[in-house]
Amino acid sequence: MQPERAIIGKILQIYRYFLYFCKLVNKQQEKAEEEKGLTAHICLNSFNSLTPLIPISYIE
Repeated sequence: MQPERAIIGKILQIYRYFLYFCKLVNKQQEKAEEEKGLTAHICLNSFNSLTPLIPISYIE
């Protein structure tokens, strides 16, 4: 194999690893955003369920 082809092959291999790494990072980011949204949703539902229990005189 010619040295140029070997170098190009290594560059392509590194590029494929880089793309794979980017996909993993994107998946982790999406998962974190999904969990963050789920947490916010749970907190909002908890707050909404507690709100009617608080007498209005305490709120004002």
